[in-house]
Amino acid sequence: MTDPEDTISATMPPDTVEDLGVRLRRIEGQIRGIARMLEDDRTCEDVITQLLAVRAGMDRVAREIVRVHVDRCLRDMPPEQARDMVMRIVTLLNKLS
Repeated sequence: MTDPEDTISATMPPDTVEDLGVRLRRIEGQIRGIARMLEDDRTCEDVITQLLAVRAGMDRVAREIVRVHVDRCLRDMPPEQARDMVMRIVTLLNKLS
């Protein structure tokens, strides 16, 4: 079971959650646009350009989530626990590459 203190809403200021929501909705719109581009038989270059934009947007969202989480770990956890949590985050980030 997840500790409520370890949830996104507990670690992020409301304005950050709102900003990330805006970014994700923009990405959602870009993905719908890519689906339309495929249906409209747009060029490979156009589609790939939009896919790269979506990837960049997702990377920015992930970086912000990690930044806030690491900040919280370093600020609020005992050093040993913070180090373990940061190592878990690094392992997770390595899966993204």
